[in-house]
Amino acid sequence: MKEKIIKIGTRDSELALWQAKTVEKKLNDLGHKTQIVAVKSDGDLVLNKPLYELGITGIFTKTLDIAMLNGTIDIAVHSMKDVPTALPIGIIQAAVLERATIDDVLIYKNDLDFLNSDATIATGSLRRQAMWLNKYPNHKMVDFRGNINTRLQKLNENTWDGAIFAAAGLERIALKSDNCEKLSWMTPAPAQGAMLVLAMQNDQYSIDALAALNHLETDICTYIERQFLKTLEGGCTAPIGALATYKDDEIQFKGALLSIDGKQKIEIEKTVDISEWKKLGYFMAQEILQNGGGKLMEEIKTYYAFILVNKTAFDFPKIENKIIIFTSQNAVLSVLENKNIANFRKNIVFCVGLKTKALLEENGFQVEVYVDYAADLAEIITLIYNEEQFVFFSGNLRKETLPKALKAAKIKFQEIEVYETILTPQFVKNQLDGILFFSPSGVESYLQKNKIQNEICFCIGNSTAESLEKHTNKIIVAEYPSIESVIEEVITEFN
Repeated sequence: MKEKIIKIGTRDSELALWQAKTVEKKLNDLGHKTQIVAVKSDGDLVLNKPLYELGITGIFTKTLDIAMLNGTIDIAVHSMKDVPTALPIGIIQAAVLERATIDDVLIYKNDLDFLNSDATIATGSLRRQAMWLNKYPNHKMVDFRGNINTRLQKLNENTWDGAIFAAAGLERIALKSDNCEKLSWMTPAPAQGAMLVLAMQNDQYSIDALAALNHLETDICTYIERQFLKTLEGGCTAPIGALATYKDDEIQFKGALLSIDGKQKIEIEKTVDISEWKKLGYFMAQEILQNGGGKLMEEIKTYYAFILVNKTAFDFPKIENKIIIFTSQNAVLSVLENKNIANFRKNIVFCVGLKTKALLEENGFQVEVYVDYAADLAEIITLIYNEEQFVFFSGNLRKETLPKALKAAKIKFQEIEVYETILTPQFVKNQLDGILFFSPSGVESYLQKNKIQNEICFCIGNSTAESLEKHTNKIIVAEYPSIESVIEEVITEFN
């Protein structure tokens, strides 16, 4: 196999660079040539929203996933707790390095007298927030984000009594404070303290090189913890802790699920023989779910599903020299499951929606034109690309905006239905102050069993808003067509 320079991708924070340099040194010691490539992550840039408001699991890993799929980097180094349990197609776990300290720590300003009185504690983690409130219900929690240096600076600049950090991150860049209290009672995040290296599935050179870095004991324990997380459907959206330890041919496991306010807590502990490790996380999660965790997870989700999306079978068209159009993530997800997917990854793609664009790029597609609305895409195609031929992957309830415009301009296109939206209307008995709508289908489904009273309706875009205009004039349209932008409007309105 031909030797190559392994390009190591990393975020550009001090901790991330420390981790990348650790991997680089280990590879260099084994005789491999390397190059570090630093990439800024959206998780570092969006500093005014906690992780769970961003609406994206893997906010810290997405940028590096795209860089790897595009060939900018060969491997990516992450704090393993930040990596989603489901990896993008084509990317695999190549090595788990030996685990460092697993504990959370509290960095405080003066002394710990505040613990038994009123206090304000900062954290951007739902798990840390819930566990702290479970122990100190009278305390106030505030959200803060950013890399370790940024968070330490925020702690110094504000009047908070303390802030919670992962001990491993502080130790790695020698920032541990004298005013530091170990929180051994707090169950860590799944895979906390471990470093993960990802590689492309078809990059055998990098995979072979990284195999020598894998620490088997850490690999097994973090697998169990992440299996527990995946079964509970956590990610960044639920307060979940898990810790597996390997000793004397036995695995000791401890897991916890809490309500966001910390008032409810379900824990489990078990010791099993090492031979039972492969399904341990799953079985522990199932036991949690059966003992009240299922109900608790439903309460955490706190949304009504007014539509159901089903992927539909379809025949793949001949797509040579044709531009592909996607106007929704649902269409992308359906197409990705088709066995012929590899045949058109090199085709040019036009799409509607930032999330659709991100999903396409994560899975190796080249998006040449991206817009926020179908009407804008129709205008671009009819004015600039009117000599091209297109394949439009759509759903059964898609709006007429794009196909109507293309037909009127006599542009050649083939439309293929790849998913079905089914309305699942249900009566909402609670009195509401606001309703968030993310599609015209959602509006239609809601109105089948409910009436708009005095609620404020927040809409993701103009089409959704138009479907409400006959029923209310209390409509607020998000500045940008994204979940995050809708949530920002809600926060602004009700503040």
